[in-house]
Amino acid sequence: MYSLYKTDRKLKPFINTGACGGYKKIPLGIKGVYVFYDFITGEVLYVGKAKDLRKRLYSWTALGYGTAFEKWQKIAEKHYSVGLLAFKSEKNFLLEDYLIKTLNPPFNIRREL
Repeated sequence: MYSLYKTDRKLKPFINTGACGGYKKIPLGIKGVYVFYDFITGEVLYVGKAKDLRKRLYSWTALGYGTAFEKWQKIAEKHYSVGLLAFKSEKNFLLEDYLIKTLNPPFNIRREL
């Protein structure tokens, strides 16, 4: 089985841009993983996956659209310059899990049962 844990490949982003308007550069229908990070410190803030990156990122940054916007407000009030990295990936669940475990972003909250 394919595993990112056993490879030493460097991941190259599909898009590296500012977060607020960055979704406009992504074509519709692309599956992948996105990462919000602080431009100034380089700290990774949040990692997520999507069946359609453009629609998912729109739900984050569009005014008042969905529950993601509430988390976006919390991120934006602490980190004013937020960037976006997007990775095209068919193995979204593996890549997202790998990035969360290795980068440990503060806004990815895991709830243990």
